[in-house]
Amino acid sequence: MSRTLRYTAAACTLGAVAFGWFAGCSDNGNGPGGGGNDAGNGVDALPPGPDGTTGHEAGGGDARANDGGGSEGAAGDAEAGATYVLIDDMETTTHGPIELAGIDPPLTPGYWFNFGASDVDGGDTASPPLMSFTFTALPSPTTTLNGKTSTKAAHQVCSLNAQYDVCGLGFEFAQVTAPDAGDGGGTAASDAAAGGADAGDAAPPIPKVTVPFDISRYKGISFWGKTAADAGMVDVKVQFPDVNTDPRGGVCNSAAAGASGPTDVTRCYNSYAVHEMFSGDWQQFTLLYTDLQIDPNFGFQDPNPLDTQHVYGINWQGQKNDPADAGAVPIEIWVDDVYFIE
Repeated sequence: MSRTLRYTAAACTLGAVAFGWFAGCSDNGNGPGGGGNDAGNGVDALPPGPDGTTGHEAGGGDARANDGGGSEGAAGDAEAGATYVLIDDMETTTHGPIELAGIDPPLTPGYWFNFGASDVDGGDTASPPLMSFTFTALPSPTTTLNGKTSTKAAHQVCSLNAQYDVCGLGFEFAQVTAPDAGDGGGTAASDAAAGGADAGDAAPPIPKVTVPFDISRYKGISFWGKTAADAGMVDVKVQFPDVNTDPRGGVCNSAAAGASGPTDVTRCYNSYAVHEMFSGDWQQFTLLYTDLQIDPNFGFQDPNPLDTQHVYGINWQGQKNDPADAGAVPIEIWVDDVYFIE
C-alpha cells in the first residue's frame, strides 16, 4: 500500500472512558459503538503480499447480476472444495441478530452496528446515524453465492473532515445477559437504553454484554463488498478484534502491554486485519485467518496469532488520510452475505 493509514479510536472508546467497557462497549443492538470493536488507532497500512495485493480478493468469477439481466461487477469464484457457513445475509431483520447457527444459550447472537464519524465539531456526518444502524435495501435484487438472491445489505456512508477520522460498520458474534439486567439502573441499563430491543421492539430492551466467541473451527470468511459507483477505489480494513487487542480482554490495556491502567486504551485496537480495495462494483472477497496481521508500528504488539477461540466480532473500516484543510472526504461501504469458510 502506498498510503499511510492511521486510526482514531471509535465512539465506543468514549464510552469506555466515561462508563467503563461494560457500559460503553456492550449492547444488544445499536448501543455506543455496538460493542466498540477495533474501529481504530493503528498506524500505517499492512504491507502488500508477495503478489503486490493486500488481502485475498477472489476475482474473475461469475458476474453478480441484477434481476434486470445486467451485472453489478465481478464476484469471485467460490474457493474450490470449500464449505460456506452463513454468518448473516441481512435479509431477515433490521440490524440483527446475526443468523450464525451454533450460538447456544446462555449466549445469544450479536448485532450489527456502525462507528466513526466522531469529529462532531468538524462536521462529520453518518448515514445511517451512529447508534441507529439499519440495513439498506439494494436498488435492485442481486445474486450472491450459489444463486442466492439478496435484497438488502449492510451500508454505511460518512463525510469525514478531520485527518484520520474513520467510518465503518460491523457485527459482534455473541452476547450474554448483563449481570445487573433488570435492576432498573447501573451501567448495563444505561447501555440498553441506547441500544435496540432484544427479540422484539415492543418489549423493553434486555441489557446485554458482548463476550468472546470461538471461531476456530473455521479458516476464514467470504463476503461481498463495494463502494459508491463513482468513488474509485476505497481502502477498507477488515478487522477481527480479539481478547488481546480489544480493551475488553484486559490485555492491551494492562501494565504488561505498557498501559497506565484499564482505562488507558492507547495500546489497544491494533487488531488482526487485512486491507481490501473496494470498487464501485460488487466483488466477492475471501480472506483466511492466516492472512491477518497486526500493524507492526502501532500499539500493543501481540506476539501471538489471532486468538480464534476468543474473538468479539468483525468490522469493516474506511478512513480519511488527507489533511483537514483538504476538505471533506466521503466514505461509502457496502457489505453483503458474510460466510465462514470451513
